[in-house]
Amino acid sequence: MQRILVIANTEPHAALVRSLAARARAQRTALFVVCPALNSWLRRWCSDEDGARKRAESSLETWLDALRAKRVAVDGLVGDGDPAQAAEDAVRLVGACEVVVLSRPRACKSAGARPRLARAIGIAASLLALLAATTVTAAAAPTKTRNTKISFWSDRAFGGRAQVFVMNADGSRQRRLTSLFSAKRGAWSPDGRRLAFDGRAYQTLFDFDIFVAGADGTRARRITRGPGRDLMPAWSPDGRTIAFSRQPTEERMPELWAVGVNGRGARKLVDVGLAPSWSPDGSRLAFEGAGGIETARPDGTDVQMLTVGAEPSWSSDGRLIVFSHGGDVWLMSADGSGQRRLTRGSAEELEPTFSPDGRSILFSSDRTGNKDVYVMRVDGSRVRNLTRHWAEDWATSWQPLR
Repeated sequence: MQRILVIANTEPHAALVRSLAARARAQRTALFVVCPALNSWLRRWCSDEDGARKRAESSLETWLDALRAKRVAVDGLVGDGDPAQAAEDAVRLVGACEVVVLSRPRACKSAGARPRLARAIGIAASLLALLAATTVTAAAAPTKTRNTKISFWSDRAFGGRAQVFVMNADGSRQRRLTSLFSAKRGAWSPDGRRLAFDGRAYQTLFDFDIFVAGADGTRARRITRGPGRDLMPAWSPDGRTIAFSRQPTEERMPELWAVGVNGRGARKLVDVGLAPSWSPDGSRLAFEGAGGIETARPDGTDVQMLTVGAEPSWSSDGRLIVFSHGGDVWLMSADGSGQRRLTRGSAEELEPTFSPDGRSILFSSDRTGNKDVYVMRVDGSRVRNLTRHWAEDWATSWQPLR
């Protein structure tokens, strides 16, 4: 459904709310509000990302309450600190038939008023071009996948308790999404609108569950329950099913399970299985089995051994699988042939995953003595450290925006 997209860098007042509600009713469509997590240069330098996010969350709730009081359908999210990026992300996520940019009004005619107005006009013009391009692409050509945000988990928050973070593909704008007792391994849904992760809702050493939240970390809900350890969620290509690993007790091996995204129909697929990854067509699951990397049908039948190794991840075209073995990152064809080592050395390099365009590989490494998130070309060249933080950072997944 196409919606009216509202980029709001101001608090709602009665006239604005009435105007937007009337516009939505006239077009018989819903509203979608994005409040950018804006920060001043000084606050960004002081790493006040949490403060900016809290302010934006409060503003968003005020907007949603005001518009819902007018009996119009409305949803929203907290956007990137750059309003243009926040708007572009929202257009690609939810679509839009119209874009409204609301900037905070000033009573005085300061020297900064014109640049702010020019910035707002520039955002609107860029979005009009983006909307036109999106419409043409949807009608005339297959959609293309671009590399966007990266999810990772880190112990840099809450006194060392792990939480899910996101950042841009170049490592900029690192910010926390979750606020559970702990949360790890955030996996993006195929449409990029949701994030599944494993975590603990309360203080416990063993009981992990699978959660699903919005792309901004809000509206998190638990979809698995029980005393076992549920880890490593992986979305099916149609977005209806999540495969995961379940360890019933400390003494037993992890099993491969699947559950509907609504939390229903949980079922065991394979007796031993970790780190699932779906083939792009949904016909096979690759996972870490008892003897190494194996594949199976989605119902757990037809298990086939590929090679020794761990943590497999399928490429978006289905031709390649990247995996870890012996502390290095390896690449092979989907049938297990043509194996090639991409990293070498004494460092431990784990958790590789392909970028949406298939040209890069994300992975974790302690090559500097501290665990950080890295990216490299698919041939192993041009290795870059993205997080560069004193905390322990672990790579998880790339957000696909289509």
